[in-house]
Amino acid sequence: MGQVQGRVKFDGQPIAQGHIYLFDDGKSTRPHHAPVTSGTFGLVAPVGTYRIEIFAQHDDQALAADPSLPMQYIPERYNGASTLTADVKPGVVNTVSFDLDK
Repeated sequence: MGQVQGRVKFDGQPIAQGHIYLFDDGKSTRPHHAPVTSGTFGLVAPVGTYRIEIFAQHDDQALAADPSLPMQYIPERYNGASTLTADVKPGVVNTVSFDLDK
């Protein structure tokens, strides 16, 4: 197992609230995941290489102020069609950061 920690920014700003998923494609049917809060996350996962998916939604206050905002604001190229990856190694804190853009 390896400890993973990191940060996620979208358009230069930390993601207020979201989720990060680590998929070990072909090895498991369930991804490892963690909440992203104030742009940071942490989790423990088995050693290996993972495909990363990141999701975040506008909060209720933002949606109330502008109902035309899309609920999910992270582009699909960072979640369903993601090519982001991360390596988890044993015995160290694996630090990964993602600076996403529109």
